[in-house]
Amino acid sequence: MNNEFAFITQNTIREVNYFYETRNFNAINNSFLNYPQCFLLLGHGRSTNAAKITRSLEVPLLSNKGNLGESDFDRSTNLHPDIQAMYKRIKLLNKIDPLLETSGILLINNEHFDYENCIITIIQELGNIKWLFRYSPSFNKEILLDCYLLNQIGDAISIKKTYFELETEKYSFKTEQLKKELDTEFNYNDKNYSLSKYENEIADQKRVILQIVKNIDKITGYIKNGGRDPDILNKIALLLYQLKKPPTEDIEYELMNQESEIDIINIACKQLEIANKLDGK
Repeated sequence: MNNEFAFITQNTIREVNYFYETRNFNAINNSFLNYPQCFLLLGHGRSTNAAKITRSLEVPLLSNKGNLGESDFDRSTNLHPDIQAMYKRIKLLNKIDPLLETSGILLINNEHFDYENCIITIIQELGNIKWLFRYSPSFNKEILLDCYLLNQIGDAISIKKTYFELETEKYSFKTEQLKKELDTEFNYNDKNYSLSKYENEIADQKRVILQIVKNIDKITGYIKNGGRDPDILNKIALLLYQLKKPPTEDIEYELMNQESEIDIINIACKQLEIANKLDGK
């Protein structure tokens, strides 16, 4: 009996869904297209017989019919991965987390496309692929996700359906602690509170944004003028990768905090206006 199994986090599936929607959603007629997609799965070894998959990375695909998106694709399409682009993306991701290791492949809508060349090529290139996931995105609550254990013996690759566990991240929102922090920062009953502090903060933010915009203009100007320094281009590529990352729970939590702070500021401003009107009577 084989006791090997994989743990895949909910956030990994969230990443895949994000890139699936980005690639396939047609905003013109509010429908989904049907493009093949292949993802590398990365994570950290959890034990000798299990792996925890925490990240996904889309592998650009090429075909015998031209670039993807220029024609219709079906099971007759000869798909193969863009190896050079794949290695570049792995390198960028490892700069964010050097301990990440490739451990699996995830295929979108496997029943519609022939991914055999993709699987073989990626295994030959990376050599450490152990898990194969077949995923059919669905708007239903049920997740159509199957896991297979890959075993390479010589040139032959065997595929056996196996057990996996989908882990949901548990994130507790410390609302009471957040409220105390906000109450400490904004004292509603303090009549000495002035809008000047708020206006100064907004002005500081505008200055920072203006400086960032100037730096972005310098970057685009450098590229337009033919700049090709590898260190600079590598940092630009890393920045672009970070910008393409889908939202995660920690980012959503921070956004919620910012929205709460804005609400508190608005309340404080309104109370200050009311207090000023009452004092003026």
